[in-house]
Amino acid sequence: MITDLMRNDLGKISKEGSVHVQNLFSVEKYKTIFQMTSTIQSELLDSIEWKDIFKELFPGGSITGAPKLRAMQLIQELEKPRGVYTGAIGVIQPNQNAVFSIGIRTLELKKEKEILESVRGLLGILILKKNGLKF
Repeated sequence: MITDLMRNDLGKISKEGSVHVQNLFSVEKYKTIFQMTSTIQSELLDSIEWKDIFKELFPGGSITGAPKLRAMQLIQELEKPRGVYTGAIGVIQPNQNAVFSIGIRTLELKKEKEILESVRGLLGILILKKNGLKF
């Protein structure tokens, strides 16, 4: 489901027919975990700017559920603001390459309060390149 949501989101900012799933459900082995990943690649429309990428890709479907737009409307209607929760965590380099992730758990520290959440993991690493977009 998440891969399909991402394909749909990318389709809104990509050249027609350029969205392709490069690998589906690959398993990466690390010292203490196995991580299942999928890779989706597309060619951006010439008119796309950074703001367009973030508008279409965030929040991620793994956070909102589906259908994405209606799920976001319901969350806004039914819940109070979550504060620091999920979203884009990353960096844009001077050469316009960038790496972003969706933070599953984040840390908010206030001097007068205790830690509200601890970092637990990241989901959906995005690698944005000047002449293309990879996931």
